[in-house]
Amino acid sequence: MANCLNENRMKIEFLICTYNEGIYKIENLIMEENKDIRYLISHQITKSNLNISDCDFLKRKDIEYYSLYNKGVSKNRNNLLSKASGDICFISDDDVVYDMSNIRAVIKAFSENPDLDIYVGKIETYKGEPEYKEYSHKHKKLKLKDIGSVSSIEMVLRRSSFENSGVIFDERFGLGGKLYPKGEEAIFLSDCLKQGLKIEYFPQYIVKHPKESSASSVAYDAKETEYMGALSARIFKKIAILAGIAFSIKHFNRYKNYFSPIKYLHYFKKGINNLNKNS
Repeated sequence: MANCLNENRMKIEFLICTYNEGIYKIENLIMEENKDIRYLISHQITKSNLNISDCDFLKRKDIEYYSLYNKGVSKNRNNLLSKASGDICFISDDDVVYDMSNIRAVIKAFSENPDLDIYVGKIETYKGEPEYKEYSHKHKKLKLKDIGSVSSIEMVLRRSSFENSGVIFDERFGLGGKLYPKGEEAIFLSDCLKQGLKIEYFPQYIVKHPKESSASSVAYDAKETEYMGALSARIFKKIAILAGIAFSIKHFNRYKNYFSPIKYLHYFKKGINNLNKNS
């Protein structure tokens, strides 16, 4: 087994979500054994004929495997948060890879900033691909207005900060969720801010993932506008409709080919009502 990863002996855990055949991809993520690193895998299974007997990497002593017979990425992440015991936890998926030098940079940030609760970093893309998204070049403390575009795999948590916070992922949101297939990261981080947790962005790559289409190209049709209403209701509570009015002005160019501002607010309010009905 390799030497320890850091002089402060902080225990690192990668909380890896996967679904059905995604389990076979995780071998690409697993690094050389290290005394300070463990991998927790939560595997959601919906197929009766799925065979994982060939996944020899699951036999390693630094890997813990859990199966869930349901769906929903937020449910999967919550399962991992409930199992975690390390000092620092990387939120991870089955299609990413890590570099040890980047991991050390994250550990150094937590060591030098004892009041840091959540580290938000950058996603590195592969050679020939553009940047994953437009990133700031400056280190900064994140507030509510900054969290809308943060991806799960950009987040690293200080586990002790969550022991008494009660913050978990809202299982109504996220891929396979009960209501809407996204938005779980923004809700999670907004709940963290409301609990007084400190979130900081560092202009440092922490994980590698292929380039995906930008969320900024999303057009606000009826379905998307309803989702925005529900998301706003979850984050802003009673003042969600005021957020809707602000969004109707700010994002006019994105929905103008679908409907008027009045109709935009109609669908936005529909999303608010849907969330309230399913609270």
